[in-house]
Amino acid sequence: MSDLEIQEWEVWHTYATYLRVSKIDLDLLGRRLVESGVALCSMLRDGRTYWNSGSSVGSGSTRVDLDTYASRATLNLKRDPGCNAGPNGFAAEAWFQAGNFRFFEQRLFGRDRPLPPAYLRAFLGQCNLIPEGDPRSVIRMYPILMVYEPGVALLELRTIGPESPTSLSDFISGALNLFQHPFDRVEVPPGLSRLATRAYYHSYRKWTLPYRTALIWLERGHDSAVRQLTRFQGEGDFSFDLAPLSGEKGRSERLNDFALTVFHTVAFVLGRPRSGVGFLLRGQRHTPELGGFWSGRPHIHVIRFKGQCRTASENENRYRDAFNSILLRVAMPRAGAVKSPPLKDLRSFDDYNAYVTSAASLWVWSNLGRQNQEPLADPNRGHLIYEHQAVMELMEYGYMLHRSLLDRAEGYADLDDVFAARRALVKLRQDMSEASYFGEIRELLEHGWAELQLPELRQSIQEALSLRKAETRVSEGRLTARVGRALTVVFGLVAVPGLAQRVVQPLWKLLGVPRPANEAGFETIANAVSLVGVGLIVALLLNRVGFLKGYASGSEPRRR
Repeated sequence: MSDLEIQEWEVWHTYATYLRVSKIDLDLLGRRLVESGVALCSMLRDGRTYWNSGSSVGSGSTRVDLDTYASRATLNLKRDPGCNAGPNGFAAEAWFQAGNFRFFEQRLFGRDRPLPPAYLRAFLGQCNLIPEGDPRSVIRMYPILMVYEPGVALLELRTIGPESPTSLSDFISGALNLFQHPFDRVEVPPGLSRLATRAYYHSYRKWTLPYRTALIWLERGHDSAVRQLTRFQGEGDFSFDLAPLSGEKGRSERLNDFALTVFHTVAFVLGRPRSGVGFLLRGQRHTPELGGFWSGRPHIHVIRFKGQCRTASENENRYRDAFNSILLRVAMPRAGAVKSPPLKDLRSFDDYNAYVTSAASLWVWSNLGRQNQEPLADPNRGHLIYEHQAVMELMEYGYMLHRSLLDRAEGYADLDDVFAARRALVKLRQDMSEASYFGEIRELLEHGWAELQLPELRQSIQEALSLRKAETRVSEGRLTARVGRALTVVFGLVAVPGLAQRVVQPLWKLLGVPRPANEAGFETIANAVSLVGVGLIVALLLNRVGFLKGYASGSEPRRR
């Protein structure tokens, strides 16, 4: 196992969180991400597409047509009226990748199924990580942002292995555990560099007019610095503009810091921020908040390696310890040195191995599998990766959606919200159990969600909803009791004049008690007597209710 050399691989470091919003305008977000320079291309689930075409933003609709056997797809882009230029450079490549992802989703999950829901897929281009203490070494990533209509957000940081072979220990310590490494500098698209700083300061606090004036002046200086520091980099068939991402001086960046920066920037863009005179005079709009939970895990695709076997079962028998070491993200010194946990291959056929745990997923191809896929070959390995990654995206979405439901369950204010949440949870569970036509895909997703302890999370949501139901009923009962007491007092006061006229005055005359000669004075005294009587009755009733309530709760009257 220590001699295993991986010759061709990719790792998709995937971070997931959610936004505290009820619904997202995906079309508006897709356009704004491209207009601001954060993304080079974005495509919605329904095919609505935006791309950077140099000095303007192009738009149109993409149609993905599958053949009779769902083995291939034809992509057609229809530009909007007035849009004269289609995507080019990396924007064209991003459009092609987004269309292929949609092809695999339709192939696995169907065209009009509820899962995955409406979403936005945005390609940020290339980002560079410069490791701490090694400025000549650069780690290149290709971030893909996913934002779903219910508020779940994913960031997939695609990293591609070098042309030279990578030893197992270097693969684990460098590629898989990239999140542990500090970075001196992160280079990103200039639009992201500009907006990330704005997102931080504009969401930091409510600025007064003098501070807003100073902030606008500082932002102009920052934008000028970004333009000066932006550099052009050609990478293979594509070229990118890159600028350093601003951060705290003297503080190293890590992978999760970068992911959270992107999420905060997306939330800022989603809030339709004001700028210029609008921001100066009216301040900033509210920025949607990120949820209180996020997760990150790598999805690993091993394409070629030294000693690769013809079938997946032979690969597992020969490299079981190596696969376990990858999934555990710990390089074992030698085979058998550490007792490996049992592996569960979720692939029914012998073309590749599929393993999913709570920490990572691993997809390992066999020689037979790669040969079978050669007629569908994609220069960027899309025919070997995108289908698996689409499944993992749905797994990440389902898990994070339950996290957001748990967060929302704690804030429901009335029974209607609680009942609606319970109905939505039941429907979601049904949709997830029928996510795909293929039994193997359903079993793989169920296994992945079980590894992420989704059943326990569902139970927590049910308990939270039951607690909110009980609290809501108690609150409504208290409100009803307060209203009842108030009505008792009101109706008692309303009864005072009638009681004085029909009871107190006749009784006074019958008893022959001396009374004032002035009729108005006599009525006033009768009303006062009635008020005292009604007050005593109301006080006795309210005191009785309080006594019974205390008795029912187990308390006893205090003895003197």
